[in-house]
Amino acid sequence: MITGDWNLFLGEIPKTNKDLYFTEEYSRLYEDRQHQAKAFVYEENDSIFILPMLLSPVPGTQGLYDFETPYGYGGPVSNSAEEGFLKRAAASLVREARDAGILAGLIRFHPLLDNAELMKEAFPVVWDRETVYMDLEAEEASIWADQIHGKNRNAIRKAIEQRMEFEVDDSFSRIWEFAQLYGKTMERLKAEEFYFFDERYFAMLAKTFEGEGFLANVLKDGALASSAIILYEEDLGHYHLSGSDPDWLKANPNNFMLYKTALELKRRGVKKFHLGGGSDSDPRNSLLAFKKKFSTFSGRFFIGKPVFLKQEYEEVCGYWEAKNPSKIARYGNYILKYRY
Repeated sequence: MITGDWNLFLGEIPKTNKDLYFTEEYSRLYEDRQHQAKAFVYEENDSIFILPMLLSPVPGTQGLYDFETPYGYGGPVSNSAEEGFLKRAAASLVREARDAGILAGLIRFHPLLDNAELMKEAFPVVWDRETVYMDLEAEEASIWADQIHGKNRNAIRKAIEQRMEFEVDDSFSRIWEFAQLYGKTMERLKAEEFYFFDERYFAMLAKTFEGEGFLANVLKDGALASSAIILYEEDLGHYHLSGSDPDWLKANPNNFMLYKTALELKRRGVKKFHLGGGSDSDPRNSLLAFKKKFSTFSGRFFIGKPVFLKQEYEEVCGYWEAKNPSKIARYGNYILKYRY
C-alpha cells in the first residue's frame, strides 16, 4: 500500500537497518503544494518493506505522478533480507505504482546502509559517487592522528590560533542567522534551486529535530564564521547543510567545525559521522577532496531509476526533448528530466 503514515511500520525495523532519513517527520520537511510525503509499505507476516517518497503530479499531464526520495539519503528499508520476500515486495511496488498512475521515480540510496542491494534486481540501480564518513568508535587520539589528514590538522590548528570558538546550539537559537549564511553560501556557489530552502523549512527543521540535531557554530568575535545543521539518530550522524562567511575562509572555520562536531557526536554515542560526497560525481571534485581530509572511510552512493509506465514516460520525455533541445545535453540522462 501507499500511505502517509508509516512510522509504526518503521518501528519494526532494527535500528541497524534504518536512519532518521526514513521517518515521516523528515519527509514532511519537504512537503509543499506539489510534493506529498508518502511511503510504499509491503508486509508478509512479520516481514516489512518500506520506501518513503515525495509524490508529485507530472507537469503538463492529467492523472500522472512521479516520485523522488527526499533530500539526503533514503531508499527502502526492511527487516528481512530473504530474496523471495524482497522480490515480491518489488513486484508489489511496480503494480501499485502503475495502478496509481506513477510514471517513474528517483531513489537516492543510503551509502552507509547499502540498501541499494534491496532493489538492484528490480530496476536500474547505478553508482553515482563516493561519500565519506568518520569512524567515531575510534579513540579521540586515533581520530586525530589516523583519520584527520596532516594538512587538515594544520588547518584546524590555524583556526584555533585565530581564536575561533566552537558552539553547540542544541536549541537552534541561531537558525535564522544560519539560514541567511546558508542562502548566501549557495548563491556564492551558484547552486541549483534544489539546494535552496524557504523559511518554513528551517523553522520546521529546528522544531522537529531539537534533541536529534544541533547547529554546529564557529564564532569569531561573536559572529558566525561558519555553521552547519547536524542531524543524528542512534549510531549515525549527518553533516546536513552548512554555510560560511567568505571573509573568514582563510582561517579554516569549516575544518575546525567538522572536527569539533565529530568529537561532540562521539560524546553523544554516535558511531559514524557521515560527511556526504562531492557536489557532483567527479572523483576529483573539490568538495569531496575537502571531506577526504577528515577520513579514509568511504561509502557508495547509488541512485535507482525505476520507470513504471514506459509508454507514457517515453511520451512525456519526447515532448520535453522536442520543447527543450538546449537542455538535453545537461539534463538528458536525468530520470525526471522533464522537470527541468
